[in-house]
Amino acid sequence: MWDFEQVDKGIRVDESCVNAGEPSTYDPNYLHLCKVCSAKRILPQDRYPKVLNEVFCVEADNGCLGNNNGKCVPTVFNVHILKKKQNVCRICVKDKEALAVDEWELYTQPITVGCECMLDKNSDYRSQWFNSKKDYSLPPIG
Repeated sequence: MWDFEQVDKGIRVDESCVNAGEPSTYDPNYLHLCKVCSAKRILPQDRYPKVLNEVFCVEADNGCLGNNNGKCVPTVFNVHILKKKQNVCRICVKDKEALAVDEWELYTQPITVGCECMLDKNSDYRSQWFNSKKDYSLPPIG
């Protein structure tokens, strides 16, 4: 899923999961449709921040809505991370004292921030929730 090398992704430490069918902590009258887990991603030492929180789908529990009507899909968000440049520093002068300061560069890393049950567009359930004649695509920009 990621297009970064393993070292760029860091190490994911799983913390806890909520099973499909369990009540939501936000509102116990609603049930989770997908198994969702939280984790911390510990990035390499040359990154800032060093730890990112993630929420992800459990791939083994890929179906939702029964009879192949839906699929649990990860929600991905791009975050900006700082990466220390190798063998590069800047000399700063403060109060007549020279200081060596690391130089950093900004890069974008996708992280999973959630899991949602997506309805198959060919499902019989579609007509129950959406007007089949309505176009749900985004309008053009500009």
